[in-house]
Parts: sequence; C-alpha cells; structure tokens
Amino acid sequence: MSGTGLLLMGLAGAWTALAALSYTVGADVWYRGLGCGVIREGPGAGGQLALTFDDGPDPVWTARIASALEAFGARGTFFVLASGARRHPAVVRRLLEGGHEVALHGYDHRPLWLTGPRESCRRLFEAVAVLESILDGQRPRFFRPPWGHFNLAAARCARELGLRLVLWSHAPPDWRARTPAGELARHLREALRPGAIVDLHDAGPGDRPLVLAEVLPEALQLGRSRGLRFVTLSQLLHDDGGAAPRRARPIRQGEATHT
Repeated sequence: MSGTGLLLMGLAGAWTALAALSYTVGADVWYRGLGCGVIREGPGAGGQLALTFDDGPDPVWTARIASALEAFGARGTFFVLASGARRHPAVVRRLLEGGHEVALHGYDHRPLWLTGPRESCRRLFEAVAVLESILDGQRPRFFRPPWGHFNLAAARCARELGLRLVLWSHAPPDWRARTPAGELARHLREALRPGAIVDLHDAGPGDRPLVLAEVLPEALQLGRSRGLRFVTLSQLLHDDGGAAPRRARPIRQGEATHT
C-alpha cells in the first residue's frame, strides 16, 4: 500500500476514534462535567428537597421504602427501569397511588456508553411507551441514565420526548456492598439541606437496599425536625413540563458516578 493510502487509513481511524470520544466522553464532559442542560439541585427556598430512588421497581424493597416515606408525610421520585416496570406494573402503580413520582432510568441498566445512536433512541422510546402504558398515558418528566453517564444520541432523544435530564447533588453510598448503616446514616444527614436532590436506590443485588430501609426513617425524622419537606422532583422544581433546566454546577472530585 502506498504512503498516501496509509495516511488516509490513519486519518480515517483517527476520525472514527474522535467521533466515538465525542459521542461518549464528550457527552459526559458537556452534561456531567460542565452541567449544561442537566438538573443537579433545586431552589434553596422553601425548605424542600427531593429524595430520588434508582433501579426499581423491586417487588419487596420499592414498596417498603415508599411506605417509610409515607409514614412521615414524605414523597419521593422513583427512577424506574422499564424492563422491571413491565415485570412489576402493580408496584409502579402503587407508587403513583401513594403520591410519589415515577421517572425514567432507562429500559434496563445497560450503560449508554455501550449503546449506539439508533439503539439508544429506540430503547428510550420503548421505555417511555412502557411507562405510559402502565400509568394510563401519563409520561414521565425526568430521565437519569444508568451510572449517570450520557451519550449524545440519548440526550437528544430524551429532549425530543420531553424528558428533563437529572443527576444529583448528593449520592450517599447505599449502592455499595456492605456499606455500614452508620456510614450511610451520616451521608444521609449531610444531604439534608434545602434544594438537595439525593440519589438513593430501591433495588439492587440481593438485599442491598436493606440498610437504606433501616436508616431512612431516622433521616426522615431528622429532616422533619429541621423543618424540611421531602417532595417530588416536580414539586421541588415547580415543573410545569416546559420550564428550562437550571444550569448545574460542575461535578466535584470524588462524587459518586454509580447509579
């Protein structure tokens, strides 16, 4: 092969690599790093904050966590996986009947970095359709991708579907295996501040949500004693379905990248 041919092949390879980096890493820099078009916290006025829960619905833990919230007059936002919602539609309806909000975490927990543009959009559209069918035509308002990682296609398609992109201001380590109850309780106490969007999990391998279920009532009681109100994301953001997202602060060193 001639030198020109090798050069062209090298340029093509470099262009392909650059496009792949832009699609994945570039999207994360834009949305996670710079916080452009992503919600990570709400207004600080009013003493309100939002507890959000990823990875459900779980037939055991989702209902238990929802009941704990309701015992303190609190409401949460549950970012569900459509594949799980399809298996457990009654759990999703129970959330709505309890005054909680149902949002979208994805069709399943496959990272968007491993999903091409066409497949990313197809799975998002299918996930929204699944939730609409369970919730009598009601469409979720918010989308948080698995692990908090974006790609360009999914972000664009989410906006086309009217979904607002959400991450978090605090992510207590309930997703880690064997997190001690005292450590999780401490992280929850630190997260209790007006405007916070707290990322938690109502599902996981084995009985991983057990520790959260044990320490959540204490956090709810503490929040209430501080005059805080636990509300849904829509309530926290005064969301009418059309407001522009706040520009989020950049992600800080050491903050979790799991969910």
